[in-house]
Amino acid sequence: MKTRTHFVRIFGATVLPLALIAWATSAHAATISVNTLLDTAGLDGFCTLREAIVAANTDTAVNECPGGSAADTITFSVSGVITLDRTLGQLEIGSNITLDGTGQNVTLSGNGAVRVLLVHTGTTLHLKQLTVANGHVADFPGAIGGGVFNAGTLTVSDTTFSDNGVGSGFIGIGGAIYSIGALSVSNSTFIQNSAPTHGGAISLNAGEPTAVPVTINNSTFSGNISGQGGAIGSNARLLAISNSTFSGNIASAGSAIHTNTELQLTNTILANGVGGSECFGLSGVTASGVNLVEDGSCGFPDALSGDPALGPLANNGGATMTHALLPGSVAIDPKHNSGCGDFDQRGQPRPADGDGRGKAVCDIGAYEYAVPFSFSGFLAPVNSPPIVNAVRAGRGVEVRFGLDGDRGLNIFPAGSPSSQPMNCDAGAVVVDIEQIVAPHSALSYDLSSDTYTYVWRTERTWAGTCRQFVLRLADGTYHTATFLFR
Repeated sequence: MKTRTHFVRIFGATVLPLALIAWATSAHAATISVNTLLDTAGLDGFCTLREAIVAANTDTAVNECPGGSAADTITFSVSGVITLDRTLGQLEIGSNITLDGTGQNVTLSGNGAVRVLLVHTGTTLHLKQLTVANGHVADFPGAIGGGVFNAGTLTVSDTTFSDNGVGSGFIGIGGAIYSIGALSVSNSTFIQNSAPTHGGAISLNAGEPTAVPVTINNSTFSGNISGQGGAIGSNARLLAISNSTFSGNIASAGSAIHTNTELQLTNTILANGVGGSECFGLSGVTASGVNLVEDGSCGFPDALSGDPALGPLANNGGATMTHALLPGSVAIDPKHNSGCGDFDQRGQPRPADGDGRGKAVCDIGAYEYAVPFSFSGFLAPVNSPPIVNAVRAGRGVEVRFGLDGDRGLNIFPAGSPSSQPMNCDAGAVVVDIEQIVAPHSALSYDLSSDTYTYVWRTERTWAGTCRQFVLRLADGTYHTATFLFR
């Protein structure tokens, strides 16, 4: 059993002791499933999130939750809002934990009355496919980190922070996240978070060595507000931002970013800020790829300026909301832009040929624009709905279609194609179709027939069931076919 004392620094000055946290270390990780939206602690027939975290922290069973073991993953079998009980307080991370909302739609809410999460020194937290909303801390010097206070290591992926805030007057720091520890953000969106003083969405303070960068990739910051750094305020922390979009953030100094240290910006949009300039206080800049700073304030060489023509924040596919690039945007296929990675924030493939000139070039920001494909419909042997295609489970199906030309083989976003179970319709027309032996799934293109073929390897365990095949393309469109497995 190990016992450690943890300390928190506020802007590198005041040192406050936190509660003593004790936990046991073990060799094998555990998975704990939360099966209720209640925030309780007691024998009530449910494993609540609060109990699951304590079980992971202590490696001990807590009421209906099994004990954790080493680095634990907490999953959810329910969807909805978990509203924290103010009398029970914030959720405290005292070990190495992943909170994974994959497959569900889960919001962790502070209900405007309590911070949602505290990550202690020496611990790690990975937030994955969740929403953290309405976290709030009112009193200073504790008015920091309305959504999350991170003194350990925090990884955020495919997650939304919305309407978190700090302070009840003129003092408050880090509306969504206040971090003195290591922080990495990807494929996530920060919406309308607020802090009166510094960092409407994220406030960073020196805790980790200043040479350790905070990294933000493929993420969107929209409508966040603060006095300094409407989206991000950084104090003595190296900040590296790539493939991200900042729009409509508000601050008197640095509507997007306020920092007193070096900023590394790659392939990112800063636009539509209100109040001060998009950037303020930079002590050094490093730029790569092509950036777009609407007001030209950041001093990056070769950055584009002007209106990027962004659509409203919307569900454009993927786990989090994004600002789409509208047709004709200067951020689409800027000359010689590269290094944007394989996928955008939504999981759509990049680069794509967004201007129709025959060459795939990285777009600027978190959203990759793609000219809509001309989908031919499914070709033989697969039939489109309402016809049901009957096949033998475990065999391969050649799913053929055309896109009016060779669009390359990077036409599927992450996770596509896919299939999902569905109820069989006893009255449907069922047609047996041709099948093949397929050791694995694969995509190919035949120039002579202008046809794509995706070999779909089915599973033997699907026998006696029906499934919907979902073909999602890089232009954001979906196409489905129905199958009966014998």
